[in-house]
Amino acid sequence: MEPIRILHILHRLNRGGIESRTMDLYRALDRTKFQYDFYVYSGESGVFDEEIRSMGGRVYLSQGHHSKYNIPNFKEFYKFLSEHKEYRIVYAYNQWAGFYLREAKKCGVPIRIVNARTSVQRISLKNIIKNIAKINVNRYATHRFAVSQKASYWLFGKKLVDAGQVKIWPNAINTQRFKFSESERNSIRKELGLGSAFTIIHVGNLLYAKNHPFLLRVFSEIKKIHSDSRLLLIGAGDISNLLPLANELRIKEAVSYLGVREDVPKLLLAGDVFIFPSFYEGFPGAVLEAECSGLPCIISDSITNEVVLTDSVKQLSLSLSPHQWAVESLKFKGLERTDRVEIIRNAGFDVQDLVHKMEMFYTQCYENDGIK
Repeated sequence: MEPIRILHILHRLNRGGIESRTMDLYRALDRTKFQYDFYVYSGESGVFDEEIRSMGGRVYLSQGHHSKYNIPNFKEFYKFLSEHKEYRIVYAYNQWAGFYLREAKKCGVPIRIVNARTSVQRISLKNIIKNIAKINVNRYATHRFAVSQKASYWLFGKKLVDAGQVKIWPNAINTQRFKFSESERNSIRKELGLGSAFTIIHVGNLLYAKNHPFLLRVFSEIKKIHSDSRLLLIGAGDISNLLPLANELRIKEAVSYLGVREDVPKLLLAGDVFIFPSFYEGFPGAVLEAECSGLPCIISDSITNEVVLTDSVKQLSLSLSPHQWAVESLKFKGLERTDRVEIIRNAGFDVQDLVHKMEMFYTQCYENDGIK
């Protein structure tokens, strides 16, 4: 019997939050029964393309966007589905999902899934477009999922959530990858040349929502109090936009931009505090990973408190000054590290638990919704 093929619709297949979490699930999936294929609407190749193909998945690159605002070409997706009748389940994300699922419905696709993975709060032109784009999501979705209650309220509305029409399936990780090791910590710190420096880590692409300018100001205050401090930035993006501020704050030499890395679990071992001052998030997998590795986390209170699973996470308001954030961060100086793998796993955030739920869901769809 051929595996059930689920078509995921993504912007690109690089190491962003949605992509990384989807790949974690895909790797753990029983691929003799289920297969993930990907429609990439940016039209750009990504770092996961070859791994997907090696596991039996397919990657389809579209012709790209309509405009500089990354508005996808929905008519092209209709043409694609018209030529690929094998897809009976499509899986879309966030604000553009309704448009894709509209085309899927036109093509007779019976199972049309939406997953809410962000929670837009700040006003900007880009976010206004997102809020307008999401309007028809509920009209065309047959099944609704979200990584947190905040994300579900933003995309689907409180009425549907409170009526039980949305399943909250939070991010899940391979917890075993984040076990703490003192010897590995010492090794990676030596490799990075950290010495005895108090080390701040941030994992996140250089996007507005991640609030990197505030992070730099916090780190500047930390260095004023404890001069032997370092900041490690991990993620994709153009660091040149942050360099003027780093120069102004006189911290440039103490900031290391490591870019996109495959060894994030190892890098987390090197840290003393994880700082994550985002304006908004759905459910930040980066925080979950840091927390699992036993790295103390200081995060903004605009992030859902559903990610606060251990006593190593503290939420602070963005209305507090960078100095106040710095003081709270330095309270963790000298803290003895130990991983929280069992706590995270027992709370239901291990990838194997979520994969089991998803496989049962896909099977139920296959049996109850007449997929052939």
